[in-house]
Amino acid sequence: MTTAVRTDLGQLRGDVRIAARVLAPNWPLGRFIAVNPLGGFEDRPFPEAVAEAAGWFGSAGTPSESIMRAAFREGRIERHELVSALRDHCPGLLAGPPLAVGGELLSPERLLVEDLLGGEPAPAPVRTRLTLAEATMPDAAELIDSQCGKWMAAFLDRGQARWAMPGRERGFYAAWRALAVHDPALPRAARALLGRLPERADAALADALDRLGIPAGHRREYLRRHLTALPGWAAHVRWHAEHGQGLDLVDYLAMRVSYESALLDGGDSGAVDALWEPATGPDLVPGAERALQAFAGLPHLDPTEAELAAAAALLNRFPASDRPLDLARRLRGGTTATGSWPRWRRTGQAPRQPGPPRSSSAASTPARKVCGGTSRLPGRTRRSASPGSSPSRFGSRRSRRPSLAISARCCSSHATP
Repeated sequence: MTTAVRTDLGQLRGDVRIAARVLAPNWPLGRFIAVNPLGGFEDRPFPEAVAEAAGWFGSAGTPSESIMRAAFREGRIERHELVSALRDHCPGLLAGPPLAVGGELLSPERLLVEDLLGGEPAPAPVRTRLTLAEATMPDAAELIDSQCGKWMAAFLDRGQARWAMPGRERGFYAAWRALAVHDPALPRAARALLGRLPERADAALADALDRLGIPAGHRREYLRRHLTALPGWAAHVRWHAEHGQGLDLVDYLAMRVSYESALLDGGDSGAVDALWEPATGPDLVPGAERALQAFAGLPHLDPTEAELAAAAALLNRFPASDRPLDLARRLRGGTTATGSWPRWRRTGQAPRQPGPPRSSSAASTPARKVCGGTSRLPGRTRRSASPGSSPSRFGSRRSRRPSLAISARCCSSHATP
């Protein structure tokens, strides 16, 4: 068990407000408008914002490599545009000496282009900023999510249900606290712990954080981890709080963290400490295998082991996770409202969408200038209930054209050693 920690109630609400800054704005479906899913990262350069969002939400900020490679095959991207994107992104690599392969000299740009077009796709982003339940008891995390969806749907119901949530007029936390102790979906021990919750939501949230043993210096980050577990619901709750609808994010977090504390019966100090260690994403394809895949596009070359190792060393300086960004900066169209737009090369009508003036600073272009308007980030599939009046994880699931408009001048160059 963790040592006792006491949470300052006066600071707790401020921590919740700051933790919620990563959430994109959201509205009920009746007045839904498209928003930038990276709205909480608008002060960051776009590649940094995409990387941050991947850690918090487990979502990709670009189309998949398969979509963009299909665009190349259809003529929407041309080879010289890929070379131009590589020159913008990693000029140091392209300036290096050619590789001697099979008695020929192979330029770095040609190897990198083949890797862009034929390398095994990088693994999909995964959520790495986990709650204690997600890290130690995934089944409990799934139960917490499903319970939150269920009670949010019940409280925010607008007359669709035949039986309204009892006690709804008293506000969300009071109504949920009275009903959760009778929920047969929960273990008996968890229901007993929930039966001893304080009457105030902020006190319940503080007690749950103390019981889990979350250090004071990590409280704000931990609250953000819970908010980003189901960010569609969290953003929807924030909208209702701003309009006096009987609940706020403190109520929502009090429910989530109280469930976690009850289901885990407190926290384990070793597991809590491990939460703050640097997290890594999914394993990438080894360099030697990437090199073999790149040479598959150059069948006339038969590299030796040493030549393969040299090619792998070059490719290792260009992470496979950077390929979607690099491909996307030469694919245009879709629904993103901003960016500077080269010609759309697909046969047929071009999207009639103007762009703002080109930015002269690649590294400093903020996410809001690249990913404004109606771009989407895909979300994880969840089993939680969804009320008819409430948005999905990132808003409407209806997809228009894929959001494929990232400017070549809107992504910072990859630093090469």
